[in-house]
Amino acid sequence: MLILLSNINFLIMKKLYSLVAIAMFSATAIAQTTVAFDFSAQGYTNAQAVSAGTIDSNVSFTTAQNGSGTAPTYYNSGSALRFYANSADGNGNSITLVPTSGKEITDLVINSVSATYTPSLTYSVDGGAPVTIAATGSSYTISGINASSSLEVKNAVSGATTQLRIQTLSVTYTNSTLAVGDVNSTKVSLVKNTSVKNSLYFAAKANVQIVNTNGQVVKSAQVDNGTLLDVSGLAKGFYIVTGVVDGRKISQKIIKN
Repeated sequence: MLILLSNINFLIMKKLYSLVAIAMFSATAIAQTTVAFDFSAQGYTNAQAVSAGTIDSNVSFTTAQNGSGTAPTYYNSGSALRFYANSADGNGNSITLVPTSGKEITDLVINSVSATYTPSLTYSVDGGAPVTIAATGSSYTISGINASSSLEVKNAVSGATTQLRIQTLSVTYTNSTLAVGDVNSTKVSLVKNTSVKNSLYFAAKANVQIVNTNGQVVKSAQVDNGTLLDVSGLAKGFYIVTGVVDGRKISQKIIKN
């Protein structure tokens, strides 16, 4: 009887340990970061054209003149970066936010100088179809997105020359390749051995990335069904292996022993 109870207690503790480990991994996986960016704090000179910049170590931006007659320009008056319109067709200046590999932009708040400078905007996620947004007061809010390669915002007003004058941005991003509700829920297998010491054994052809719990890509490769990939140099711990199989993005959790 004592032996039976001991075995039961052992199984319960083992299950609890597994649940705690999964919970800790999940908490890391969905961690998000919000960064405030103030154009007046970047050291721009008055009337300086701005073509690119860095929000933080994980998000950068570029700007484009597009069909407007003037490129995006910073002015001390209003302490803002001005985005000019193209009244003929709405193809005005734009800003494109670019996350690093393994990150996804989920929310963006744009704060203009005042409601006077809030033209109609469009935004495009990862090069997709443009979505029109309007300001509330002097701010625009884009939420519920998952931009893993780019988020473009454009001054899209037509029939008018209203400028967008951005003072600050608030950018929220997450660890994209780790933000997976249940990495084992898919029936398509990418990796055959999810507990590994020296080599991963792949079950499908794909371009794969191995991502640590900080969202950093630590190894990438092109593999085929049956390929062995050496991971002996990786530190012990949890990782996510991602790849596209038959047009589907697959993510599987592995543990390196």
